[in-house]
Amino acid sequence: NYLFYLLCWMVLGISNNVLGIQILSASGFSARYAYSFNVAALVFVLMILFGTNSDPGMIVSHALVSAELALSILLSCNVIYLCFSKKLF
Repeated sequence: NYLFYLLCWMVLGISNNVLGIQILSASGFSARYAYSFNVAALVFVLMILFGTNSDPGMIVSHALVSAELALSILLSCNVIYLCFSKKLF
């Protein structure tokens, strides 16, 4: 079970690196990246605090994947906004 969540975390982490650092920060929108990262950190902390599973390892792995997924969604929305606001499409 842990391996599946950790593989998802790895894939989402790589995509977040590309979306956040490579695209947003390089184009001058690092404030949007920082805000999205703070929201994802808040999701992680809340998932740890309110985790309902009895296995602490599963709580942490769920929290990691949930935070990375939230970060992926926020960064994707920011990149789409950047593309449409700058008329790149």
